[in-house]
Amino acid sequence: KRPEQKLAIARALTEQGDWLLWHGAREEAMSSYDKAYMELVDIDGAEEELASMFGEPRALPALEGIDHLPRQAGAPGDSIATLEFDVSERGQVLHLDRLDDNDAIDGRTNRLMRELRKTVFRPRIVDGKPVPTEGVVRNYVIADGD
Repeated sequence: KRPEQKLAIARALTEQGDWLLWHGAREEAMSSYDKAYMELVDIDGAEEELASMFGEPRALPALEGIDHLPRQAGAPGDSIATLEFDVSERGQVLHLDRLDDNDAIDGRTNRLMRELRKTVFRPRIVDGKPVPTEGVVRNYVIADGD
């Protein structure tokens, strides 16, 4: 297979794995991720793609335009909730802590934390195997309507 074919296959397998994991089929999801990883390691220079797909945990569903969590980062004047958590090799959020002290957004941040605890993440993949990730820090923009 040509590199572009392998890349397309890897992306499709990753999306399939995300769908399976999001719907609770963990073993099948991990099999899809493993196959996607193997497609990518066969491509010379695919390190960037590997890092993009599997270098850090990704909240599911990981589909363009579908975000159930607030956007990350922010601009001056935005209300930011800074959270730290671990993601298990199974994609579960563990040890969720709030790092900011913005009292004005306490209620909205508490709702975000409840939502985050229920969120499934694509785990980080190293050498084709899911691994836990500790100390994930994310800044979420908390809008007035959230």
